[in-house]
Amino acid sequence: MLHRLKGSYSGEHPMQPDEAKALKAYLRARADESPILFTSNRNDPITRRTLERFMKTYGLRAELPLEKQHFRVLKPSIATHFLDAGAELRFVQDWLGHSNIQSTVVYTYLTSKTRETTARKVFLSMPRY
Repeated sequence: MLHRLKGSYSGEHPMQPDEAKALKAYLRARADESPILFTSNRNDPITRRTLERFMKTYGLRAELPLEKQHFRVLKPSIATHFLDAGAELRFVQDWLGHSNIQSTVVYTYLTSKTRETTARKVFLSMPRY
């Protein structure tokens, strides 16, 4: 179960086969028996602050602009990728945990690939005079 913040709906998202495979490999390679899935070097749970530091560190290494070095960029990124891949808007709404579809519609304006593909289909299906 994913627990979301800021009024979004929590929900269950099935693990993809490659994710499950990677997680099983990680658990087999782990030296400890901690019930916590991802731990710090001291076997403590990884805190939100630690994850924020990771985003900054790896964002710098990836040469991301400073304004993109935070977790808030992940939601629009996944929404855009889903829509570009042809996912239905209601699926994206559910995946993101949006209670209001208007929160999801915003991401449709960010997807140029989908817009171009849809425009081609519409123009090709229009009668020619």
